[in-house]
Amino acid sequence: MLILTFRDYVSAELHGNQRFIPVQSDECTILTCFLEYQENSVAVHDLLYQKQGDGWSFSASSYQKLRLNKYWLCDRLSEIGLQVLQNEMINGMVFIIAKKLY
Repeated sequence: MLILTFRDYVSAELHGNQRFIPVQSDECTILTCFLEYQENSVAVHDLLYQKQGDGWSFSASSYQKLRLNKYWLCDRLSEIGLQVLQNEMINGMVFIIAKKLY
């Protein structure tokens, strides 16, 4: 069995201020992501504020994520002998379940 979950970065590209995504916010932490869409990937920039004593510290990091098309991926899975049992999109997340054919 193979179970895959990943965010859908293909079907609906965010624009303008929509690319700023609040991830976590509480009394000690504020984490926001900013997305930059490229042809085959998305550059994700994390902006993290953490309360330390009476002040706040700031850190930033960036990383790349692939823009995977769920239909393309299911075709590749079939090509290597896996049967796709489930291919769903729920709240912007792709869920794929496949199993090896005998």
